[in-house]
Amino acid sequence: MLGDLDQNIREERIAKIKEFQVMSGYFEKLEKIKSEIDLSVFVNSQYDAILKQAGDNKLSFPSYKRDLKIDEVITAIVSGEKDMNSKIEMWASKSYSKVHKIIAVILQNENCPKIILSSKIEELGITQNASGSLNSLMTNAGNSYGKILQEDNGIVVFCPEIKNKIVSYQWSL
Repeated sequence: MLGDLDQNIREERIAKIKEFQVMSGYFEKLEKIKSEIDLSVFVNSQYDAILKQAGDNKLSFPSYKRDLKIDEVITAIVSGEKDMNSKIEMWASKSYSKVHKIIAVILQNENCPKIILSSKIEELGITQNASGSLNSLMTNAGNSYGKILQEDNGIVVFCPEIKNKIVSYQWSL
């Protein structure tokens, strides 16, 4: 953080930080905390609590996620990933939303190549980046919608483990 500064400026800033630490009683507070709490015990207890929560939550995951390893479950919990069933239910209830309309187009044009689906979605004015929206429905990474689609030899299909959930709702344009 200070490494790109001139040596004199860096030393001056480090001295100011150390002066502030002394004036604020930082070192005394740190020693008090160390004497009252064994940090390794605390960290281990927090880790054990997270493992327990992950195990409990894994049982409530839909069947297509139950085969996740416990560290993948922890990652899903920590990242705030919503259960895909909840997402599908939410999308189905919001017929005005972009993802609702995209799913409706896909259902009306099953077994269609991605490029044709993209064109249909853009022609309907649902989004100008239909390919990006379709890609976002093919992954759980980052800020994507979540993986409900997959591409099979250029054809876009619903993931088999959630197709029944999708078709159990009404989807309209």
